[in-house]
Amino acid sequence: MEDLFLTLAFQAHEKGLELVMDMSPDMPLLLRGDPARLGQILTNLVGNAIKFTHMGEVVLYIDLTSESDNTAILRFRVKDTGIGIPLDRQEKMFDHFTQVDTSHTRQYGGTGLGLAISKQLSEMMGGEIGLISEEGKGSEFWFTVHLEKQERQDNNNPRQSSELSGMRLLLVDDNDSSRKSFMRQMQSWNMKVSETSNGFDAIRMLYKALADNAPFQIAFIDKDMPGLNGEALGRAIKAETRLTHLKMVVLNCSRAELNFEHFQKIGFNAFLAKPFKRSDLKNTLIKHLS
Repeated sequence: MEDLFLTLAFQAHEKGLELVMDMSPDMPLLLRGDPARLGQILTNLVGNAIKFTHMGEVVLYIDLTSESDNTAILRFRVKDTGIGIPLDRQEKMFDHFTQVDTSHTRQYGGTGLGLAISKQLSEMMGGEIGLISEEGKGSEFWFTVHLEKQERQDNNNPRQSSELSGMRLLLVDDNDSSRKSFMRQMQSWNMKVSETSNGFDAIRMLYKALADNAPFQIAFIDKDMPGLNGEALGRAIKAETRLTHLKMVVLNCSRAELNFEHFQKIGFNAFLAKPFKRSDLKNTLIKHLS
């Protein structure tokens, strides 16, 4: 599921959109279902969200709705900051070839059979599908699926990590959805996480932590922030001798567009692409906090 979502990241980054995946940490890891059907629904919904959003973000939320010993019901929500859908068109959006209107179809292209097929596929997996939207303010498409739990659960569970418990981390990212996704995952590992949306606040928080004798051990810093960007913040941190212990990870939406050697010379220890896989996040933290 994470790998599929990462394949869609290129489309979003080409349009300058932030693509975020926020997966509940209590999600069962090994489930049995139809990955092809699930992948087609996600490709349709996320692809449409990217197509009809010209600025802002697309966020995929994955939550565990309920579970028993043998089954789990998952709820997927794809939320965007796009053009939205008029109320009088929403009921027909899952009919074959229904479009928002002809002017939007000419500008963005249509949804074709994608939504109708997504409805059929979700129902075939025991779920349902729907949407919440306001014209001009974006849309949220959601669907549920019923999946079977596998008897064997992975011992190398990326949602559990005793090695990280109690570690102090500072997260600096101007995107609210991205911060919430990071925070939810790292707090599930019992890390002590503080967050801010800008570099100037980050510097104040770093100095306060020193004064409180509770320094941060690692900082995750977004490369592209207004005001004091990631590079400038990294240079400011390394210029302070009392912060030389701090490990720094630069965050960026595109692996290809980042010259990590340049950031290494500044003093950054690692790079993490957004959206991230939970296993990549965990491995990065363990490597630099061990």
